[in-house]
Amino acid sequence: MERMDKVMELYFKSVPIKQIGQQLKLTRAQVLDTVDEWKQFAMSSRTLTDRASEVVHQADGHFGQIIDSAWNVADQAEQAGELRNQISALGLAASTEEKRVKMLKDAGVLDNLELANQVAETEEKAEQIVAILKEVTADCDHCREEVRRRLNKIKGFAEPIKVIKDLGDNVTT
Repeated sequence: MERMDKVMELYFKSVPIKQIGQQLKLTRAQVLDTVDEWKQFAMSSRTLTDRASEVVHQADGHFGQIIDSAWNVADQAEQAGELRNQISALGLAASTEEKRVKMLKDAGVLDNLELANQVAETEEKAEQIVAILKEVTADCDHCREEVRRRLNKIKGFAEPIKVIKDLGDNVTT
């Protein structure tokens, strides 16, 4: 447990893995195994995961404030014609965003966001495909019913089917 504490203390200070190994006389593999072991331990502890989420949320907010301030300074520098200050502020915004992304990635947040984005993108494509199928089959009753029948075979996919009966001059749905 003492080794884990020492490794994680350096890891959270963003000390490179190689340097952690050198300082603690551990191999790279041992350092990585210790970090993975700690992550598994942390994930199983509700208190730690709640606290980690809170810390990540706060840090993300702070990064956001720094980035906003850097952009404001860049805008002011641009208006004042101070190119060096503008470049410096933009560099600060870029490096802060890079650190923010690294923090979120290390926390596993970006993996979840990327997955959520992929799911949303897939759902949007599915909606577009259904819209295309409806449009293409609009003038062919047989085609429309066949497409609906096949779509309904897909688990969890239910496209409403309108049944129109011709009762002479009266039309009901």
